[in-house]
Amino acid sequence: MRGRGTTFTIAADQDVAVKELILGLRDWRPFRLEDGTETDREVAETVHLMQKTEEAFRLIVLRWKSKQRDLFNTEEYRYHAIATDLECTAEEAVWEYHDRGQMENIIKELKIGIGMESLPSGDFGANSFWFSIGVQVYNTVVLQKILLLPESYKTKTIQTLRWSLVEIAGKIIKHGRRLWLLLATTVDKYRVYVEMRKRCMALT
Repeated sequence: MRGRGTTFTIAADQDVAVKELILGLRDWRPFRLEDGTETDREVAETVHLMQKTEEAFRLIVLRWKSKQRDLFNTEEYRYHAIATDLECTAEEAVWEYHDRGQMENIIKELKIGIGMESLPSGDFGANSFWFSIGVQVYNTVVLQKILLLPESYKTKTIQTLRWSLVEIAGKIIKHGRRLWLLLATTVDKYRVYVEMRKRCMALT
């Protein structure tokens, strides 16, 4: 794969050899997000050569203070190791790793949140049309998160949004020549609906 110009950035198993390398690292520095935001993590790197392999690769490690130390977890730090052959800074490699992880989350949302786990037909054209509809639905949900929903809902999954905002018991009644929608929900949730409606009307 590497001979064909393919690169890799994957999570590394923390076996005995990798753990020894991690504990031997000394050149830790603060890790920042791509936009410069400070984090509670530090980053360092080394080179690792696995058994029965001919080429070494970069091992980039993030560490952060362990918040819960007890009899079974006495280590001061928690670690996450990333194996890569990218030619860039350690920070850039971590950003790339996180970006790829985000794409996996999007695929998971399409499969589980939108129901794209299985295709309805043996015909490629029909399946392509079906999947394109699913992608459009996903994009619509993302747009709703950005434009209509409060900040606390922007990171929630489609399943969570469906459970908390859509699958709510309600009843439509007619009273005083007007239609009323009665919702079996809390006052806080009702305020979310009202705010969504205001934002939606402001777009028209």
